[in-house]
Amino acid sequence: MKNSDCPSNRRITDLATANPIGSSPEGHLIVSTVELPTLPIPERVVVTADHIEIDGWVFPFSSVTKGWLAWFQKTLLGWGDLDKSEQNRLWLNGIVEAFEAQITGKL
Repeated sequence: MKNSDCPSNRRITDLATANPIGSSPEGHLIVSTVELPTLPIPERVVVTADHIEIDGWVFPFSSVTKGWLAWFQKTLLGWGDLDKSEQNRLWLNGIVEAFEAQITGKL
């Protein structure tokens, strides 16, 4: 490497080798936390052994990062603020419990 060559910049995502952290309902890959969407309260959330699906947005557990967890927390808190009903609170708690059980292997 020459002195004039720049070292790799860790803040730039190489789309060819990136491990996607999710995908949109249309199949577009999300490779950076800045691409994570602001989601309205969903109609459907499915937690499986290897991913969580929120109205067609799919987030594999193999790609969970601190940034993704911060986004997920912010999203859940936002849903709680939008609907303060007891039914919504119980539903959100169920999502969190199912997510935690899958991530920790406690199912």
